[in-house]
Amino acid sequence: MKSIQIPCVLSGYNRKADRSVSLRFNSTLEISSDDFAELDRVHFQTGWLLFSPNEFNIGDIPTEPASDGKKPSKRLRDVLFILWKQEGKNGDFETFYRARVNAIVEKIKGRLE
Repeated sequence: MKSIQIPCVLSGYNRKADRSVSLRFNSTLEISSDDFAELDRVHFQTGWLLFSPNEFNIGDIPTEPASDGKKPSKRLRDVLFILWKQEGKNGDFETFYRARVNAIVEKIKGRLE
């Protein structure tokens, strides 16, 4: 993933129910079409945000991958919820969820020796 450096202003923030934080930034200058395309490409991906009114030291830059903070089971549930919505919300989500998870489990069990 390409890093993007955009001069910006922190325009707002608020705490969410899960104790994470929603942040809003506005760029202070126009950005190039390439940088805008890169923002489009990484939309909804997990990454690092470094904000400082001054320059960063090399030690400020994380070297490990960013975590989305979700447990794998939560990620699976969220993805299945989106699939359920895209398929027309047929029936109750809990029933859909259990059926899909059971299908995944049975498929994996079929591959066991």
